[in-house]
Amino acid sequence: MTLMRWTLIFAALAMWPFNSFAEVFKCVEDGKTVFQDKPCRGAGSAITVVPANQSVEKSKLPEAANQPADESVMSRTKSHIDTMQRDRQKRDLEYEIRDIDSAIQNAEREISNLQRGLDAELALLSAKKGYANNNLAGATWLQSISSEMQATSEKYKVKIQPIQDRITLLATRRAALQKPR
Repeated sequence: MTLMRWTLIFAALAMWPFNSFAEVFKCVEDGKTVFQDKPCRGAGSAITVVPANQSVEKSKLPEAANQPADESVMSRTKSHIDTMQRDRQKRDLEYEIRDIDSAIQNAEREISNLQRGLDAELALLSAKKGYANNNLAGATWLQSISSEMQATSEKYKVKIQPIQDRITLLATRRAALQKPR
C-alpha cells in the first residue's frame, strides 16, 4: 500500500509545472531565424514564453509586450470586428427570413390539407342529396343535409382563419425584416 502511495505522489509531482515561464532565445544564424533554449552566440534576443492557461503580470513581460499597440493595427482590428458583426447580423437576418418563409409554407400546406378535407366532406354530403325522395321527408332530409354542409363549411372556416391570420403576421414580419436599414 505504501509503494502505491509513493508512486502516486511521485507521478503527481512529475506532472506539476515547476517553472511557469520559459525563456526562449530568438537567434539569427546564417541569415535564418532560429529559436533555442540557450543564449545566442551572435545576434538574438530573449523571449519570455508563458503557458496559455496562465496570466502574467505586465512587469514580468519584456518591454515590447508593455508597449501600446500600433494605432493602425488597432483600427484595422476594430474595422475587421465591425465587418464581422455586420456579416453576423446579416446572416442572422437571412436565417430569420428563411424560418419565416418555412413557417408560411407549412401554414399554407396546412390550409391546403384542411381545404381538401372540406371538399371531401362536402362531396359526401352532396352525394347524399341524390338519395332524397320527392316528398316531404325527402325535402326535410335535403334541408338537413344543407344545414350539415353549412356547418361543415363553418367548422373548416374556423380552423382556416387563424392560420390565414398567422400567415398575414408572418408576411408582415418578413416584409419588415427585408426593408433596407
